[in-house]
Amino acid sequence: MRGLQHTIGPGTSIGDMYNLLSQGHDMYYIARHYHMDLALVWALRLEGKTDQNSEEPSFCE
Repeated sequence: MRGLQHTIGPGTSIGDMYNLLSQGHDMYYIARHYHMDLALVWALRLEGKTDQNSEEPSFCE
């Protein structure tokens, strides 16, 4: 997944995903917005993190 760090689709940067999160959108919205599986969106969000600094996925978002 290292190659996915900067882009998640044509013309879309990973920073766009974080902007949507900061605007209050949940992971379900982002998955629908980018036409991606929810698991892939979580994988991108948690990429490079260890158990000590990862976020606990909330399935109630």
